[in-house]
Amino acid sequence: MMRVVPFLPTLFVALLAAPLEAAPPEPAPPASPAQVTGERVLYVGKPQQWLRAQDTYRPGPVFTTAQEALEAARDGDTILVLDEVTGPLLVDKSVALLGYGNRKRPRVRDTVTITADDVWLDRLHFAVDAAPTLVVRGAARPRVTGCFFIESPGGLSIEQSTGGVFEDNQLLFGGGLRVIGGGGHTFRNNQVDSGDIYAVRVEGSPGNRFLGNHVRRAGWTGLLLFSRSSGTLLEGNVFQGADVGLSIQTDDNVVRRNHFQECLRGLALTRSPFGKDPAELDRVSYLDSPDGGTALDIHGNTIEGNTFRDCAREAVLLKEARRNRLAGNRVDGTGLRAFVLMGGSDDNELLGNEVLGGQRPLLVTESTGNRVEELLLAGPELAAAAPTPPARRLAPDGSGRQLLFGDFHTHSLLSDGASTPEELFAYARDVAGLDFTALSDHGEYVARDLSRWAALEAAAEAATRDEFLALPGYETTFRIGWSAH
Repeated sequence: MMRVVPFLPTLFVALLAAPLEAAPPEPAPPASPAQVTGERVLYVGKPQQWLRAQDTYRPGPVFTTAQEALEAARDGDTILVLDEVTGPLLVDKSVALLGYGNRKRPRVRDTVTITADDVWLDRLHFAVDAAPTLVVRGAARPRVTGCFFIESPGGLSIEQSTGGVFEDNQLLFGGGLRVIGGGGHTFRNNQVDSGDIYAVRVEGSPGNRFLGNHVRRAGWTGLLLFSRSSGTLLEGNVFQGADVGLSIQTDDNVVRRNHFQECLRGLALTRSPFGKDPAELDRVSYLDSPDGGTALDIHGNTIEGNTFRDCAREAVLLKEARRNRLAGNRVDGTGLRAFVLMGGSDDNELLGNEVLGGQRPLLVTESTGNRVEELLLAGPELAAAAPTPPARRLAPDGSGRQLLFGDFHTHSLLSDGASTPEELFAYARDVAGLDFTALSDHGEYVARDLSRWAALEAAAEAATRDEFLALPGYETTFRIGWSAH
């Protein structure tokens, strides 16, 4: 007879001692009946046995579609979504729609629009291949938590709504987050990974809070505040891999303890092309301008305790930004300057900032009344004054010819850029240290008002120095059989 008993203890010990490569644990259901606060529960899709076996399961009517469940719902009801949501859905009742799946979130296949107050969406997977995806319009106290947007071009749009909470959502590889009007929202622990021109755009929406979000790989700007989106708190966020991590075109905001990494420019307090008035294409005007022109008063912002790492141009750029406070920030690995103040950036305070690695710390040009104290340097100390013209650079072939560096493709606010022609040339000459620059606004914009060409020529002539050549130009767009610049 085979004796097996002596082997049992040995086998048991071996299993305890050996490292196990078990399958990943079953994920927790996206929403739990314990979260259900309403008196009635309605179901979209048949409840499975594992759900019915739970002690907290509440019996309720079962519907085939979310639209049917919503039509039968009353304010305060909870709708547990166990199956796909197909067809456009208008949420015009104060209900909670909680995604409830064993392995993955229930899929939403078409646009969802929220217009009622006190609506809660939780753990839904938006797989909508057209815009818009999720729209919150004119609603008070909306909640969107734990939702997943992937390759959905519409992203999340919040329009004329107030007091919302948006947390633990992921917007990946599609449209980003757009906030228009309203205000007083809290955005916490969201991930926005959008290749759109902007990942997060806040327009005319004051008093919001952005806490602990991760914004990365935007096509142009990570997060943009403009058009009187003042009084915003941005704390503990990460801005990564954008041309501009954070762009602020308004006043009285607090930017505290954020991390800017691998951006061309970390933070910009200046105009943005998105702030231009779309109703005034034939003239230059900005939404935040007090007189309908280009003059903005970007003031009262507090920038403190942030870290900037590996920003290829500057950590912080101020342009026509006055009476702002930059304190206790840490900069490591910038390409041009840590801090740049230009174009009338007057009466700002820079207190107790630290610049590591021997980076060039500060450039102030055409700005007055700024207070700079305790600019801490680690590494070889470099002068903070305006730069001297670059030394003559010779070609490596031994011919004695000089190498010149410049840029032929730039846009100003005469088309879709953010700077005046004068500011653009000043940045190229005084900050970037280029030898030449051509201003090449879109020709169709310049053609709307031919006086702009004379302005371009005058700006180029005024900006030219012995060591710098400014050129007027324009960019032509061909649309005959193909589209090209």
